[in-house]
Amino acid sequence: MCLGLGQAKEHWVATWTTAQPLARYLHVRGGGPPRAAQGFDNQTVRMIVRTSIGGARVRIRLSNAFDSTPVVVGAAHIAIRSKDSEIVAGSDRPLAFDGKPGCTVGPGMVI
Repeated sequence: MCLGLGQAKEHWVATWTTAQPLARYLHVRGGGPPRAAQGFDNQTVRMIVRTSIGGARVRIRLSNAFDSTPVVVGAAHIAIRSKDSEIVAGSDRPLAFDGKPGCTVGPGMVI
């Protein structure tokens, strides 16, 4: 980011972080009991995040710190949640990874 004279530097604040239990259990469609996840293949994963502070921009970090195989993210979006699993109309934004819609997070990496 280029800053001109008189502009303040951005100040990033961590507002939410977690180790997701999602990889351990996958809920079966139709209400069946959860089963141990063997990984995801061509599936959509939705994570609802409740932040503690607002802001004009967001930075997302992905981790594959404890696995020995790469994680491929085909595409990712961020939106404001309305209620239940609905999003606020017009709030959906695609994420970019080095200008691309997806990325691969190698074993032991955090991006």
